[in-house]
Amino acid sequence: MNKNKLLPLGLLTVIIITAAFFFVKTNYSRAGNETSRLAVIQSVVDNGTFDISKSIFQTPDKALLNGKYYGDKPPLLTFLSMGEYFILAEIFGITFKDHYKLTFFLLYLPYFLIGCLCCFLFYMILNRYIAETSSQRYRITASVLALVSTLVFSYSVTMGNHVPTAALLLWLILQMDNTEKSDFAVKDLLLCGVITGLIFNCEFVTGGAFATGVFFFVIMAKAENWNIRIKRGILYSAGVLLLIAVEGFLNYISYGSPLPLYLLTHKPDMAQKDYLYYAWNVLFGFEGFFLYMPACLFLFPVLCNNFPGRNRICNCILGSTLFATVIFLTATSDYGGFCYGYRFLIPFAPVILLYVFLSFQAQRKKGVCYILFCAALGWGVITSYFGTQNPWNSGYEGSLTKKGNFNEKIKNGFLGNVYVFSYEKMPDSALTKYFIERVYGPQIAWLYLYEELLNRNENNKVPQAYQYFVKNYFPATPRK
Repeated sequence: MNKNKLLPLGLLTVIIITAAFFFVKTNYSRAGNETSRLAVIQSVVDNGTFDISKSIFQTPDKALLNGKYYGDKPPLLTFLSMGEYFILAEIFGITFKDHYKLTFFLLYLPYFLIGCLCCFLFYMILNRYIAETSSQRYRITASVLALVSTLVFSYSVTMGNHVPTAALLLWLILQMDNTEKSDFAVKDLLLCGVITGLIFNCEFVTGGAFATGVFFFVIMAKAENWNIRIKRGILYSAGVLLLIAVEGFLNYISYGSPLPLYLLTHKPDMAQKDYLYYAWNVLFGFEGFFLYMPACLFLFPVLCNNFPGRNRICNCILGSTLFATVIFLTATSDYGGFCYGYRFLIPFAPVILLYVFLSFQAQRKKGVCYILFCAALGWGVITSYFGTQNPWNSGYEGSLTKKGNFNEKIKNGFLGNVYVFSYEKMPDSALTKYFIERVYGPQIAWLYLYEELLNRNENNKVPQAYQYFVKNYFPATPRK
């Protein structure tokens, strides 16, 4: 490799490492998405059992089976992190007990690197379609913004399934292109199936929607006869089923059954659900996908245009995205639980932005629409940054929040994170006082800050917060 390539590669490595030290977490939140996985990892490596009853991580996301408690998350990512922790503990002596912050940093670092991988995959797709019609600066800038202007960046600082899902969706686009160009060669069909199977291992609904969409993409491609189409479908399905079998096997190792425990522990309450109100808040309202990442709204006008990449793959990817979105809107009722934004749709953001960037590049005159798009990207950078403060923040959980609970007033995760950030960095600032006095009111502001500090596992900060509110807002001891 010559020096002209080594220098940018070295600079990129330095940037990624520096960013990791700034953003990757060295602590955990008490939200179930983290603690359920951490409990399994710690129990297996430190205690030698999948039973998480005696884990140092207590989690609400667990299932009771045969008198034992087990984590209820899809197992593949947990097993991979478990392997990493085993190496850290057994070879290097790095454990939660002896090297608390370092252990979290190293366990979360791969997820941050996967987030960075999204940039690389995004860049590769742009190179496929617009390498000759765009500058390298445009492609690099677009690729970086596809990460830092979306909540994929927010969730890359911790452990979860949404960032790997986003990376797999981008990889799937590349592989679908490879499959078409190879005239649906056996190895490419199998790899397409494996990738969608991996998506299923990360997220059931998204994996199911895309497995279905890609299946029709494969069998509906031009062929001499239906026998060829059926053969393609079988080969593709073999790759999908292989990874579904892997998930069942890992489940069986964990608790003696191939069936996922998640289906037992997460049953949405649909009795009181207002479907239109829920859909509005998931897409545009207080946890709105387009509120946090408004640049994705520009997908709708650009779909009216022809642009490089506007092909069968685009139709399949966006159709599967729509299919998965409809399922999430109709089959959930808790806004994703303790989380920043509606987390289930987050992996779709880079895919949507891909087609927006491709369309704008094809337009010679960008105009006002492009200026608005750039402004929307800027807002996305802001929301994604505040999401890194704690992507698993506490707040309103829809049907899971009891009537009269103060969290009914804490519906927007962005405002919640900005409030806590403002209090911690500038407790006496006008912004902090505005949140306490105008946005929430002193009582709700105290209760939320108290809960969020506990959620972030920062109990040591509670006494100081207590004194702050007693001094400034309460003549008597505030109710905890």
